[in-house]
Amino acid sequence: MIMTGLLVSSISLYAIFALGLFEKDKSAYIYGNSSEANVSFNQRMESYLNSSFEKLHILSYMPKDKIKNILSGYEDVFHLELISSEGKEDTFYNISKIEDIGLSVEEYKKIIKSYSQENREGFRIINDESTSFLFLKYKNKESGLTLLMYLNTTKLEEISSSFSQYESYILNLDGTPFWGNSRESYLDEILESKLKEATIVVDKGSPKILSFKFNTKYSLVFITEILRSEAYKVNDYLIGKSKVFGLVVLSLSGFIALLFSRSLTSPIEKLYDLTLSISKGEFNKKADIHSRDEIGALGDSINYMSEEILRYMDEMKEKARLENEIETAKYVQSTYFPEEEISLKEFSISSFYKPASECGGDWWGYVEDEDRLVLLITDATGHGVPAALLTATAHCCLENLKQNGRDILKSPAAVLEFMNTSIQCLEGKMLMTAFCSVLDKKKGKVIYANASHNPPLFVGKDISLGQKNNFKPLLGSIGPRLGHKEKGDYKDEYLDLSSVDRILFFTDGILESKNKSEKEYGQRRFLKSLNGHMSEDNSNFRKSVVQDAFDFYEECPIDDDITIVSVSVNCGSGGVEFSISDDELESELKKKILLNAPILVTDKAVNLENTFYISNLSDNENVLTLKNNPKLNHLVGRNSQDLASEILHNMNNCQSNLSLGEYLDEYRFHNTTVKSKEDFLKINNLLGTLDVDGYFESPIDYLKIISNELLTNAIYHSGEGELFNKRSTMERSETPVLSESESIDYSLAVGANHIAICVIDFTGRLNREVIINNLERSFREREHQNKDGGAGLGLFLAFSYSNQFIVRTHPGKRTEVICIIEKNKRFKTYKERVTSFHYFEVKEEA
Repeated sequence: MIMTGLLVSSISLYAIFALGLFEKDKSAYIYGNSSEANVSFNQRMESYLNSSFEKLHILSYMPKDKIKNILSGYEDVFHLELISSEGKEDTFYNISKIEDIGLSVEEYKKIIKSYSQENREGFRIINDESTSFLFLKYKNKESGLTLLMYLNTTKLEEISSSFSQYESYILNLDGTPFWGNSRESYLDEILESKLKEATIVVDKGSPKILSFKFNTKYSLVFITEILRSEAYKVNDYLIGKSKVFGLVVLSLSGFIALLFSRSLTSPIEKLYDLTLSISKGEFNKKADIHSRDEIGALGDSINYMSEEILRYMDEMKEKARLENEIETAKYVQSTYFPEEEISLKEFSISSFYKPASECGGDWWGYVEDEDRLVLLITDATGHGVPAALLTATAHCCLENLKQNGRDILKSPAAVLEFMNTSIQCLEGKMLMTAFCSVLDKKKGKVIYANASHNPPLFVGKDISLGQKNNFKPLLGSIGPRLGHKEKGDYKDEYLDLSSVDRILFFTDGILESKNKSEKEYGQRRFLKSLNGHMSEDNSNFRKSVVQDAFDFYEECPIDDDITIVSVSVNCGSGGVEFSISDDELESELKKKILLNAPILVTDKAVNLENTFYISNLSDNENVLTLKNNPKLNHLVGRNSQDLASEILHNMNNCQSNLSLGEYLDEYRFHNTTVKSKEDFLKINNLLGTLDVDGYFESPIDYLKIISNELLTNAIYHSGEGELFNKRSTMERSETPVLSESESIDYSLAVGANHIAICVIDFTGRLNREVIINNLERSFREREHQNKDGGAGLGLFLAFSYSNQFIVRTHPGKRTEVICIIEKNKRFKTYKERVTSFHYFEVKEEA
């Protein structure tokens, strides 16, 4: 019993001593970690502020005409203000970055304007309801130029969130928050310590470990804090488990001592020594116990446990090494790819690459010289590191040809043959499909060769938005995969470069990847996406196509590597002629309007057909312009919600004579017939069911006015001969009733960004001259004109309350009047919108 008591007492005392040392060691580690996190937080924040002020310093020496381009390259800058020593101000806005946070430029300006100009000193955080900004002020002492910069706080949030275990925030020296979500200030406790940098315990009620550092450069206090209970969670857990383990060992030792007394002392001492070694991390030591009883089995178990721990540690080291090597391989492979957006003299290239695993088997590259652009896309079998090594071979081949094989680069077939020879050393174990294309500017040809790759798709200069598929494959002789045969016998195919507007190179990963329902994206959806976005500029086209695909995949991981490369030839050179005094607007429209059609887009009123006149005048002045220029059928309000889309949409209607549904681009379409004024009630009830979320208050009231006025006008001017004369001269208190063979068609379309109303009469009397004369008279006299066959006040009200007023006349057969209200949250924006006018006269029924 005495021996057992001594043994138990010894082990207990040792356990208490060891746990005490363990807790002290853990405390030192926790406090050290907290201090290191705070120092890192301070350094990263200070580095970011330094780099931001360095940007301002550099910008203070830059010419103003270059600042805008430089500013667009900054990911975190919203706008920059320059104030000269004379007080002259210049402002530059990074529009794309402002729109990325869901604000329009006007909304952003309003937010910034709401903060006092007198407070714009040094640097501070500006907090708004929906977002926050970092404000910096810098003055160049040499030039006297003052720079004010507003930045996104995303970088500050990224730095703060990188210390996930800690609550990190920054205080001003007076204790007020500068950055972060500090719920309680411990500035008094910090000041009591009389230290510039330390780790202390605060808040006795809910103890916290708080590390702080005074930053004298920026007069800030950087703080990281963590609940003591959270910091010591693992420590408490280990101590608890150790106590349980200790109790088990003590109980076992006492039991064995009672049973076997002295005969067990020696093995137990060995086990005790071994446990001490294990607690110090010496897992390579063994228990030298040869007995075949429980003590021997326990020794064997501990020895086995030590061996398993050592094996597991070796495996973890190997796993970490492999992961590090894979990350290195991934980084190295990424250097083989060109930039995503490349702008060349005659071409623009926009690309996307996403591997299915850490490394991928897709690759593309290009070479450009004075006469040609050579573009190569490849897809190795499988993916992962082996496939990535094969892409490195392809990259080296192209680089080698770029340096020493310029003659080979003239022929895609020769390029593929060269690569095939290089991959032969793999003896067919790894294969690769490839497609090489040479866009020869000197010869005016597209030369291409295929090594069993997906044929790229191209679209010509003459496109029609109404056509289902404008994209065609680059077909021709298909050679074997690279590395499959000793001699590939690849052949060059030719196509006129002048007939090509855009070429899309891609790998099969985008087609074969699946969604949650195990359905592949497939060629049909792919082509639909291409045709749906072909009117966009090259960069947005590529982004939209990729977005459509990943929207389909949802959150499912892709099954294969995905690569897309879109090459635009003579981007923005379409057949449309532009004559606009605003160079920036003209440049923007040229990028988006790519139709090859004899159409003029101008901001000067001209009496020409096939002309789209962009006007900033009032509706009254625009009606007079239309009257004085009888051949001008398209007038577009300068403040249109989407100027390019409206022009392009109506250009397409000029060429393709779209159906009503196609023209309105609806996603909910309602149609009914009207026989008399009594039917207006069902129209008003239908309008009352509309979801007008996102519109200004009460758009339905204006839709009802437009509907009722158009229908009234159509009813009172229906019929033929004497019947028409009778109805058109009726008092408005009387109600004509149409016969069984007569009707007025009413359609309501709700699109993503508009609500459209269409009223169709079947007389075809309402032509351009009648409409313009009545509008001009109504604007002039502001009263109802009761002329025979006249449209009267109804057209005037419908025109005034519409954002777009469209008329399609089939002379002597029918007239479609379409009124569109665009989605606007502000009523002022709706009222200030210059009404667009589009007139189409259809000579024959489609």
